[in-house]
Amino acid sequence: MIEIRGQQATDWQDVYAIRVLSPGGLPYIRPDWVKNELAQVPDRSWPLVAVAHLAEGEKTVARANIELGAGRRVHSADLSLEQHPELGQEAGRQLLGKAVEVAEKWLNRSRLAVRLPSTDESAIALYSSFGFVQEARLRQAVRLCGRLVDELLMARLTGAADQKAASWPPEGVIPVRSPGNQSHRPVYIRGGSAEDWEAYHRIWSQPSVYWGTLGIPFRSADVDRRRVQERPPERSWPLVAELDGRVVGNTGIHLDEHHRSHVGHIGMSVDEAYQGMGVGSALMAAVLDLADNWLGLRRLQLEVYADNDRAIRLYRKGGFETEGTMRSYVFRDGRFVDTLVMGRLVGQAAPGGRQKAADGEWGGGF
Repeated sequence: MIEIRGQQATDWQDVYAIRVLSPGGLPYIRPDWVKNELAQVPDRSWPLVAVAHLAEGEKTVARANIELGAGRRVHSADLSLEQHPELGQEAGRQLLGKAVEVAEKWLNRSRLAVRLPSTDESAIALYSSFGFVQEARLRQAVRLCGRLVDELLMARLTGAADQKAASWPPEGVIPVRSPGNQSHRPVYIRGGSAEDWEAYHRIWSQPSVYWGTLGIPFRSADVDRRRVQERPPERSWPLVAELDGRVVGNTGIHLDEHHRSHVGHIGMSVDEAYQGMGVGSALMAAVLDLADNWLGLRRLQLEVYADNDRAIRLYRKGGFETEGTMRSYVFRDGRFVDTLVMGRLVGQAAPGGRQKAADGEWGGGF
């Protein structure tokens, strides 16, 4: 008999055993990591377990987690499922069904997503049977058993998330862009610091910026200050662009970990008064230089709205390729918006190299 219930801290030993035995697990994982993880469940996580009543007693044989989205992704949740390779197959199916039910019917989530190694055919088939469809294939996104494999992004939509996305930009919201940096003033790129938080807040608060990112209107300066000043230094590499001594743009690399330690995630924003002046091109050149020549990353990844043509052109000139479309990924100005996943593997640099990009000749629109 299988019992499904909420996770308890005392489940940690069985969950540890599942991870050690799982073909896709991390070998030699520390037991105290798992124990601490189950003892300190984040506010936005909803973990469930499947308990099998065996002759020798009760045993947790599968674990699912519902990671709740926030802000403009409050309609979404990311799912994960771990199951004992010998005892957890049917329990895993039952548990996934219950997790989907809880997420959609009780937590009001209309988009559920999961990431799976492309080699895990049984998991892909399981999620497909619950209505998940492949949205993206992230090339060489995860390292398993000594080799890099692709990762599939699968999602299931219900209800409001199926409505048509609004077009971007809306008339009257985005100011007219500058015709470009006609004087060819040099854009200076340097590492970002905690003292830059006011410039970040100024840029992130602009309509054209929060329309193109996950930002929202009426941002709190205190929240942005903490966000900039409390970045984990071991995993974050922020860069800022200066023009005439003023911070006019920012980007950075957030390093992934464990199976994905070869992957970096980037984002970018440019002051709306300086868009079209080559600031984005200079930031792109610098972040590619950092990733390729200093951090030794094998893959860079980003997300961009499917209707943000200017940003997409810049990223493509930087060697990024579209790997899939996440449907109704973000809520923006009353509508759900599709989002592209774009990836760049080592060696996919823009024609002309980094100096050409630094001179602002890519024409990416930033």
